[in-house]
Amino acid sequence: MQILSQIMLWSYFVARISSAIVVGALGGWTRFEPDVLVALIAADLDFRKHTEPVIREKYGTAIIDIPEMHENLSSVALWIGTTHANPLVGVATALDMMLGLDGHEPVVGLIGASTSSVSTPIATMSAVQKVPQISFSATSLTLSNKDLYPFFLRTLPPDSLQALALWSWIETFEVPSVTCIYTTEAYGEQLFDALKTLQQIEGPSVSLVGQPLPLEGRSAEDARRVARGAKEMGSRFLLLLTGAGMSGLILQAMLEEGMLGPEWQVLASDSLNFLRTSSLAEMPAGLMYFDFVARGPLFSKFQDLWSKLEAEDITGPEATERYRLDQMREALNHSKIAHVLADHWRSLSSYTGFAFDAYYAFLIAINQLLQGGVSPTSGDNLLQELRRTKFAGVSGQVSFDENGDRETSYELWNLQHAEASGSVGTVVAVVGGKFSVSSRNFSLYGNLTWMDGRRGRKPPRSLMECGPGSYNSGGRCQTCPKGMKCPGDSSTFLVCPRGMFANTTGSIDCRPCSPGFYAGFVGSEICHPCPRGFHAPEPNATECIPCAPGTYMPFLGGVACLPCGKKQQTGRSGATNESECECAEGFYMCEGEGCRACLEGLSCAAGLEPPMQKKGYWTQAPSAVHQCEFSVLQCRELECPAGPAGTCAPGREGLACNNCKKNHYPFYGGCKACTGRDFVPFILFMIVVVSVLLALSCGNRRKTNQESLNVLTAAAVTGQVLMAVQALGSLRELAFAWPEPVKSVIDLTRLMTFNFDIIRISCIYGSDDPILKFLSQLLFCPLGCVFFCLMGFCAKLRRQAKPLDLTVNRCGMLLFAFFLSITLRNLIPFQCVPNPDGSTSMDHALLVVLAIVGLLQPFFVLTWATYATCAFPSRLASGTGLRLVHRYRFLFHRFKPECFYYGLFLLYRNGVIALLPAVLVEVPQFQIPVTGIVLLASLVIQVRKYPWRTSEANYVELILTLFLLVILLGAAPLLEVDFDAPSSLLGWLLCVPVIGLFVPALLALWRAVWSRLKRQQKFGIFLCHHKGGAGSLCRLLKMKLARHSSTRVFLDCDQLENLDFLFDVVQTSTRTLVVVLTPELLRRVWCAGEIATAYKHKINTVPLVCEGFRVLNDDGLQVLPSLWSPEQKQVLANYGISLEDVNSSYRWLLHELSPLKMHRFGPVWKRDVAAVELLVRCGLPMSATSAQILAAARRHNPRGARILITSCITDAEALSTCEVFQDMLQVQLQIECAVVQSSGQMVKWRPFAYYLVVLLFRGIFQDQRLMQILTSADGSGRVLDLVTVVADSHFDFLGLNMSSFPKTTTEDGRTSNFDSPKLYEFQQPVVEAAFRRLLNVVALPFSPMASDGLQTKQVAEIAQRFRRYKDPTAATLLDAADDLLVPRGERPESEDVQASPNESESSIYLLTLPSFESPGIVSGGEAHSPDVLERSWSFSM
Repeated sequence: MQILSQIMLWSYFVARISSAIVVGALGGWTRFEPDVLVALIAADLDFRKHTEPVIREKYGTAIIDIPEMHENLSSVALWIGTTHANPLVGVATALDMMLGLDGHEPVVGLIGASTSSVSTPIATMSAVQKVPQISFSATSLTLSNKDLYPFFLRTLPPDSLQALALWSWIETFEVPSVTCIYTTEAYGEQLFDALKTLQQIEGPSVSLVGQPLPLEGRSAEDARRVARGAKEMGSRFLLLLTGAGMSGLILQAMLEEGMLGPEWQVLASDSLNFLRTSSLAEMPAGLMYFDFVARGPLFSKFQDLWSKLEAEDITGPEATERYRLDQMREALNHSKIAHVLADHWRSLSSYTGFAFDAYYAFLIAINQLLQGGVSPTSGDNLLQELRRTKFAGVSGQVSFDENGDRETSYELWNLQHAEASGSVGTVVAVVGGKFSVSSRNFSLYGNLTWMDGRRGRKPPRSLMECGPGSYNSGGRCQTCPKGMKCPGDSSTFLVCPRGMFANTTGSIDCRPCSPGFYAGFVGSEICHPCPRGFHAPEPNATECIPCAPGTYMPFLGGVACLPCGKKQQTGRSGATNESECECAEGFYMCEGEGCRACLEGLSCAAGLEPPMQKKGYWTQAPSAVHQCEFSVLQCRELECPAGPAGTCAPGREGLACNNCKKNHYPFYGGCKACTGRDFVPFILFMIVVVSVLLALSCGNRRKTNQESLNVLTAAAVTGQVLMAVQALGSLRELAFAWPEPVKSVIDLTRLMTFNFDIIRISCIYGSDDPILKFLSQLLFCPLGCVFFCLMGFCAKLRRQAKPLDLTVNRCGMLLFAFFLSITLRNLIPFQCVPNPDGSTSMDHALLVVLAIVGLLQPFFVLTWATYATCAFPSRLASGTGLRLVHRYRFLFHRFKPECFYYGLFLLYRNGVIALLPAVLVEVPQFQIPVTGIVLLASLVIQVRKYPWRTSEANYVELILTLFLLVILLGAAPLLEVDFDAPSSLLGWLLCVPVIGLFVPALLALWRAVWSRLKRQQKFGIFLCHHKGGAGSLCRLLKMKLARHSSTRVFLDCDQLENLDFLFDVVQTSTRTLVVVLTPELLRRVWCAGEIATAYKHKINTVPLVCEGFRVLNDDGLQVLPSLWSPEQKQVLANYGISLEDVNSSYRWLLHELSPLKMHRFGPVWKRDVAAVELLVRCGLPMSATSAQILAAARRHNPRGARILITSCITDAEALSTCEVFQDMLQVQLQIECAVVQSSGQMVKWRPFAYYLVVLLFRGIFQDQRLMQILTSADGSGRVLDLVTVVADSHFDFLGLNMSSFPKTTTEDGRTSNFDSPKLYEFQQPVVEAAFRRLLNVVALPFSPMASDGLQTKQVAEIAQRFRRYKDPTAATLLDAADDLLVPRGERPESEDVQASPNESESSIYLLTLPSFESPGIVSGGEAHSPDVLERSWSFSM
């Protein structure tokens, strides 16, 4: 059975073998050039050469030898069909062949088809039917996929290998960017995809962009559009990947678009291999393309065979029948066959050799199967054999890899000019290089021709530059991304600015957004439409503008918003609907007119509601007729709350809610009805006020100094607290919106600022009349002063001490303490702002009139205090009116003596603080800085001067001022300011402290430089004197000069530290030399040098003659130098002063200069006259108070002096020392002192004095006048405390030995120490007792010849002895009480001038002072005429 089966199978196989073995061939030769069809028939003819001698004889031996050819191989037949380059036609023809549908044997294998688009569906059916298929021109990458197309093979390489060749060209020539034009079919798309894959793997820096060329339509216009698109992509390198007959079309379009010129470089795939055999007349030299290496060693024989073929061999009847050409679905064009054969081998394309070898591949595989006894009709067997087949074909060595692909190399063809190729013609195609698939190596055969006409191995540099739409990145061009622009050859792309966009890659420029659209970010790819409620009226919008109030936009992409109309606004910007239109905030709807602006003081909310009155404003409710008319008045915020028009706080009525209802009192803005208990605050207030006034009027004086200091501290601190509270009340009047609870605390200060609403004074009056309340405030302090006057009158009736001084002091204390409140209350009517409607009230006008009258109070207080303060220095310095100064102790006694002016400063400061709320009411932004400046200035002066008499008071004022500044700064954010008002003035004001940051440094530098560069300031007067004869006199003269002028006076004991500089000072730094002529002066060598220096250097010199000086004649002048030692003469010689110079200067001084007289004895005012005369003679300025000081000195009667001073008053120097000591002690203690020059003065002044100061000089016990004075001091009444001061370093205490005293012989022969011997008997014990007291008291030193500083310290030490006057204020009260015990006849009745006992013996002075408006007196530095003073001299020389 098994043998039978084998026999049957073999019989079937033999039967099949005996019949024809058919191989089908498919191609697009009915549409394209039929050269491949001719190549297939040529291959069949070459195969038949093996078995048919006739054919071998005609065409020669076979090109390809088939070893051991099987006898049945001759039965292989070739069936040729057409695809017409159409997949449908190709598939139909392939089905006919594979299934034998036309009645013929099915084919065992297929050759073809021509294109990948046709080969792919056929390969699918081949896999199903298991029919091996070998293509000669389909290069699609997809066909290498053996999972999909296992039976597909090809005799040419796939597109992946051609892509490698193209990529190697790009890399070899370092092309930065390439634009690919590819057809939208399998060939072009897959080849472009393969290049993109290589770009990602091997060369991501290369810019590779594609421009697809659709197959549909195939019109010239489509081709030109594609060319223009590629042109805009920026790259100058173009890569053509076109197939299916589109190459010629795109080349023509590129030619028309100028893309085949010298500015471009074109590289093509094998689709342009037809250029090798076509006319190149229109093709530019330099164009390149790749083609397969399709000509092996046997290709020449193939060409020879081709040359022998005739049309009859292809399309003759026999050939038509044999190859079934007449059965093709599309008719074959015989003329094309004839044309191909006529062109001989030049028309042969690369595919002819591949087709020839494809047919032989089937023949050799079938032969191998036949030799092996295997049926070739089995597709699997035939496929396996084909994979193993290797032979030498006309296209080269033929073999297949595992994918059925054949690996072969590629040649680079370059169109060159005929001269370059050595041929005759214009342009020819020449092989310029080769790409080896096996080694992946690209090599050039020589220089290439580029499209710009140049030859070389590198492309032109101009082509490497990035074109528009791309940018250079690392030497290679990159396509410009979306949202960017690349104008060309830039190292980077440029970001599209806001308002512009770029929605494609490779953009050359950015496009502006259209109106209604916007691009809000840089680098935008699209523009967005404006949302509803927004619009963009202009192009290039970076953002959409919200619809302004009064407009709306209901659509997207709005260009202009729609207006509301009727002056209406929208409640917000960006309204999206018309229903949002309404009257804006600050406007109200008026029927028939529309929206009207809201008046000042009214609040108009958005909408259509009527306006409301704001807090602090009042308006009448509108009537039906005048619903749009409002008259707005301004009032206090709490009195006029916010609400509907006409709203008032509870209990208030009238215009602007100004008045409380009858029998109501103000209460936190509103008003409450008065009850019986509401009279209690007023009654309590009056009780407190009367009690305080009584306490001030009837307070007892303290007994001890410590108690007085405590009272002084308490009084000072109380006054400071009162002023601080009033200052806080003034701050309350500033434009602050005080929050709780500080508002309630500050409201408590109202009582201190005379705001009597807090004591419910309206209940007392029965009405809240502002006129009555203002009059109460206005008369408060005057009524207090009236009360003090009544108390003073009562005190006078009770014979109390100085009732007038006490009354004036107490009234001044009241006015001083409440000065700020007085000023503030009188300024309140001026602290007003106009009503919004511009109206005023009659009540306010009357208040202004009353306020003007009331301002006389602070004006009077300031004038009074200013006069008292300005007169204080002269009174204190001269001793005149010290008792009167104590009348104003409220102004002075709390402060240190050197800071006597501080009380006046506080008054002015408080006046300014009270003035600020009224002055700055309309500019509240200035209130804080100006008030802060005032407080800071006060703080700086207080810290700098430390003015209060006690430390506690100084600390308290410092703390209180700091607290006020803290309150001011802390309340700054609460200031109610109109931020819309211009603030340029405030800006200028703030420039002052900003610039002031640099001013101190500049002033310090300027002062340092000026001090360095300026000349030493000159002395106005140089006092040339003899120390022993006029040392104290010159000290007294310097003090008098300082009282009348600010000029510098040189006194050697104060300024000179080295005698060597004495003459230099006279020569370089002295304006006037005043020679104080005393008997000893001309004998002093240093004085002689000073006079000679002034004479030689023409220094203005004034001789001042004192008593006892006599003019020397010429003999005396000649003898004078003999009194000097050689050393003294050498001193003069060292300074260039000769004895002749001295004699000449003395004659000039004594005989040529007009002298002034200095009276050393007599009234003190004569020394003041001499000082003024000296200033006039020297031409130096005098102070404005000189006349007052002189007048006060003449009127001064020291009968009320508390400290009496005496010494050897017959000695001129001792008397001058007493007067110097008097002035210094008077300044130190602020107590009136007097120098006693006679016993008569002692008798007159002793009843009021408490101390007697005796300055001890050598020979004091020989002075009879002193004995008389001491005797007169020991009378009835007060016992004078004795204070001794040693004023002479040579003074020596003597024992109480009366024999040492001067004696006078009496009538009975006895001796006496008195001028009147009759007094001897009863005065001797008194004298002894007086001298004993002098010797028993410890004396303190006082140096008349010492410097001013040392003398001041000595006087301060001596002042400690006067314990009664450690507290001058308390002592003054005690003195006043003691003065009441002095008999009335002994009291000083007036301050008129009292003639001195010695005045009759003195010369008479007539002094006429010029008016102080005269420039000759007041102007600084101007010379004064000596004729200004009229004087008559009564002295002998």
